[in-house]
Amino acid sequence: MGWDNLPQEVLLKILQEVEATYSHGLLECQLTCRSWKPISQLLFYSSLHLSNIVDAYTALNTISTNHLNNAVRKVSFENRLTESPRMEQFFPLFFKTCPSITTIESAHTKDESFWAKLLRECMKGTLTKVEKIPMADLCRDAGIKIYGYVSIELCSTLTSVQIWDYPKSEPSFQNNQVALNLHKFPRLKRLTAYVGGVYNASKIAPLIQDCKQLESLSIINHPDRRVLYSHRGADSSLPLPKPMMGIKTIKTNMVTITPNLINQLIHGFPKLTKLILNPTIESDFNLESDLDEEINFLDRMQVEGYGILYDTWSQFISHIYKNIKTFELSALFLIDMPEFVINLIQITEFKDYGGLLRIMYVRRNNFIDIEPYIGISSAENIIKIVYETKTTYNSSIVGIARLPHMDLIELVGNKVKRLLVSISPVTHFGDEESDLYLIAGGYFLDHIFSHCTELTELTVSDAHLIDCNLDYAVSNSITTLRLVECLVCPGILPQLSQRLPHLADFVFCYSCFVSAAGQILQTNKSISIDLPFTTLNSLSIEFLNRIYGDCNQFHLRIRKSNGESVYYIGKAWMEFDKSTKTIYQESLNCSTSLSVEINCVDLKSMFLETQNFSIDIQFKNDNDFQFKFED
Repeated sequence: MGWDNLPQEVLLKILQEVEATYSHGLLECQLTCRSWKPISQLLFYSSLHLSNIVDAYTALNTISTNHLNNAVRKVSFENRLTESPRMEQFFPLFFKTCPSITTIESAHTKDESFWAKLLRECMKGTLTKVEKIPMADLCRDAGIKIYGYVSIELCSTLTSVQIWDYPKSEPSFQNNQVALNLHKFPRLKRLTAYVGGVYNASKIAPLIQDCKQLESLSIINHPDRRVLYSHRGADSSLPLPKPMMGIKTIKTNMVTITPNLINQLIHGFPKLTKLILNPTIESDFNLESDLDEEINFLDRMQVEGYGILYDTWSQFISHIYKNIKTFELSALFLIDMPEFVINLIQITEFKDYGGLLRIMYVRRNNFIDIEPYIGISSAENIIKIVYETKTTYNSSIVGIARLPHMDLIELVGNKVKRLLVSISPVTHFGDEESDLYLIAGGYFLDHIFSHCTELTELTVSDAHLIDCNLDYAVSNSITTLRLVECLVCPGILPQLSQRLPHLADFVFCYSCFVSAAGQILQTNKSISIDLPFTTLNSLSIEFLNRIYGDCNQFHLRIRKSNGESVYYIGKAWMEFDKSTKTIYQESLNCSTSLSVEINCVDLKSMFLETQNFSIDIQFKNDNDFQFKFED
């Protein structure tokens, strides 16, 4: 099988991704490489039906013959290829042929002997330019003892290291080999430590004292629930013999935040500019089955004194405001402390705040499944507020409060530019309480219009927007209104239009559009609809009738169901073939977003002769859109 006989999409993939992939009969072909770009990555893999070290030799010889070897910077090994007994003889030739490798990936290789062979080669000083090697995979898959193979030659060039303390194996931080080798990383800039609990976290500090160039430190708690709970009451501070002058970034998901840890962060890392604290439960836990245990933990943490001290946090936030540019605090359990959020806002005062701060306030008796940054499900009357400063569009403070708490809006209303209100639907209560919930949502919008005098962008999510017969305040600042998964009832949009005289853009999800299409098209505004890719096949002529009503300009955004890419359909139509009812639009690069407009008048005349049809979008080689309209 020659390269000339390869399918075009396969050849394009090889050329565009600049990656040599070897499998099956591809290695047996004559590699001309005439149109190849310099290869920067090599991926050696073997299918379940092929595990032949000869193929690897053939590939290596081809690369060398075509003078492509000096460009190789990254190599990945995976699957059964590494099990070959000849792999040990292959390594010296490979590293000699490709001397510029800086990154080695395991690619899910779990063969301990493979890594032993690789690291023995490192001991010979062959890999003098290697900077990255997957230490976490080594420890997790092959065992802690593999560290015995790490040599001074390898350590002297590494700049990024991951160490993994697996609870079921020998604790790595008690292993002399790790302590011996880690301090020999003079060029180490990034260290990620996966630990079994806060006790082991404290043992990291002595290991990093001699890493003079260390800039980023990540301490990630192991996702083993038993380990997580067994250490929750411990002090997670880092006893540093001396301040770490070079560290600029710290990331940790240690659960217990204590005054000692805060003091260490303030005084132990004087050049810290980026701090990511994420004391949250791992996302793969079964939160429903452990709900009672979680609530009990919150009560216990308050009783035992491991909770957050108000004065200490005030001091900490003041320090953050003065020194740290990026601060991220996700899913923190602030127990019945709405005043803390208010105090936090008062301290920062939104004056040139350059960082990102996320605070989540959760009632002790209303525990919710938190997804960081998005975060709300199965919670009654939760409002998510996104505050943005006047000085920058890149920083925001996120708070979560309960209805009808509105003091946050009153406090920072004249400083808010973008606001996201997310009201979880009430599904387990009677009509009376549901009505109260809906009215509360309406009052909240009125509250927003009254106090957010600088608000330019309003997003309402998961709400029932009804005509509550309220005297909405007039907002002269809001120019963009987004509705996401809302039930839009008759009468609300004209009322909003009257109260938002400068509104220029309506953005609706598909369900919102369907429920209020007639009202939307009467606004004569610029309309955008976020349409899930999976709904395209269900569209009908009625949908387009709504589109080309009185709307002068319409944008239809189509998103793939997996969220990978966004495609825009619009004005650049080719001729419509009435006999086949097919429109082709060619030469579109689907790797980038396309923004074009639908001419509603032309669209209307185009479909006058078609009563019923469906829209089917297909991708040909990821380049062409094909629209099929069927009676």
